[in-house]
Amino acid sequence: MLKDKLRRIHELVGQLATEVSDIDLGWYLLFTCMMHQSPREITDAIINVHKTGEGQRQTIMATAKAVFPADSEELKFIGQLKARTDDLIGRRNAAIHSIIAIGNFIIPPTIIAAGTSKPSKLADKDIEKELESCLLEADTLAHTLQGFMSSLGVRGKASPALERLRPAAGWKNPLSDSPAK
Repeated sequence: MLKDKLRRIHELVGQLATEVSDIDLGWYLLFTCMMHQSPREITDAIINVHKTGEGQRQTIMATAKAVFPADSEELKFIGQLKARTDDLIGRRNAAIHSIIAIGNFIIPPTIIAAGTSKPSKLADKDIEKELESCLLEADTLAHTLQGFMSSLGVRGKASPALERLRPAAGWKNPLSDSPAK
């Protein structure tokens, strides 16, 4: 019985990890919508400067502030979406970084969440209910994000082709003949 419940909890952790990755994809696609006038190579170069989802969301928020008026519902929505995404990712991280196992040293044995050097943030929670709550929030955020992008009218349209910059004919690199110091 406990082994089946533990298997279910591990399954939920994996599902949550996947669904949060899908939300990260949604944020990237939102960025491409806001940058629809830029070739994809440039958009990707900008977003990939940051190696974490949080860093990428900060760039997307800065872009949103340039694209939408300061007092707009769109900007308010994106700010709320970021706050809820950040909260969900914290909850996901708590699950991923927990050791979730059967505590055979407890009478009666029960499923526990432990940390390594500090207690798990799930230690005092009903783990299964917490994960189910996270999955509901992930579903809400993913669908809300998709609906917003659809409303922008640029989703699914091709980005313009990248036109490579070329210096004028005859330009030579003045640094190639001078040694670095």
